[in-house]
Amino acid sequence: LKKAKVNVKGMVAIFTYGFPIADQNFKEENITLNTLSNYQNLLEQALDTRYITEEELKTLSEWNANPSEWNAN
Repeated sequence: LKKAKVNVKGMVAIFTYGFPIADQNFKEENITLNTLSNYQNLLEQALDTRYITEEELKTLSEWNANPSEWNAN
């Protein structure tokens, strides 16, 4: 949008994974991102409702911390 000379004031999304690179990119472009929920809240709800176990929570959190290098071996 910026390339098309659109004045971007911010962005609204339903969900974010909270990846540091995405946060950095929005910050560098001076764009505020507002979301309704995030990955951490999703995991907390999944654990609270026993949809996932503590072990699965650990695995999912590890993936979220570094998805490009995460390996499920």
